[in-house]
Amino acid sequence: MTIALAANYSPQLMELLAEDPLEFLTYIKVPLTSPPQGQIKDARRYRPGLLHCWGEESIILGAASPDKVINRENVAEMVELTDTPYVSTHLNLTFTDFAAIGGFDCEDAYHLVYDHLAGNTFQVKSCLNRDLILENLDFTHGRPASAIPTNPRFISEFLAEVDCGLLLDIGHAQVSAWHLGYEFTDYLKSLPLDRVVELHVHAPRCLPGQGLIDEHLPLRPKDYDLIRWLIEHTPVQTISLEYGGAKEFQGDPERNSKAALYEQLVQLRTLLDRA
Repeated sequence: MTIALAANYSPQLMELLAEDPLEFLTYIKVPLTSPPQGQIKDARRYRPGLLHCWGEESIILGAASPDKVINRENVAEMVELTDTPYVSTHLNLTFTDFAAIGGFDCEDAYHLVYDHLAGNTFQVKSCLNRDLILENLDFTHGRPASAIPTNPRFISEFLAEVDCGLLLDIGHAQVSAWHLGYEFTDYLKSLPLDRVVELHVHAPRCLPGQGLIDEHLPLRPKDYDLIRWLIEHTPVQTISLEYGGAKEFQGDPERNSKAALYEQLVQLRTLLDRA
């Protein structure tokens, strides 16, 4: 099966597509800004959208309140606008929601988190007319999110329970492994690689006093090697370049270079052609 290539919506990507059709690009990953509908319609001038839902306007899988888990009308509209092949969201639980469901007072927090996220996931699945895939997030010390959903055993057991595919973010996996004390290879191979549907690809960075953190930097040679290995060892259907477009990095030339974006897309295309 041919592996699709996607990229984050960004002004730089829109400029590239206006100059060059980039026929090897299958999808534009949306949304990355609010409100999402305008960005999705802009992207649809060039490609179908690959819908990644997170936040109050779409899906918060860890939300403590059931009515905050999914914005049904918004998500339904975005699915129709994008014609996305599936919907993805974050497998995540913030400290605020964790505390609201009693996580800090519970002797068995692992199973509390598991049951809570499973219930919310089944709720989301019941609202969709597409498959749902779940993304591993990055755990770092000091980040306001529970480490439990980044545990590879949790991810494996959970995805089997809710019958969802895995959106494997290689940057997040590297960061979580570092902060949880795993060798990266051990962490990666403990994940349910047989469930991988999509890869998010970008590079993290190691900072003094913080360790490895999620930075969405340009891919390095070792990242391309990792992607090549994952193509050979997983049933991946889509590879999404998560360089550029992220609102927290807007205005930073290191994360929003049109030349760097083009170079990475071409290298990924070459890698896929050879695979």
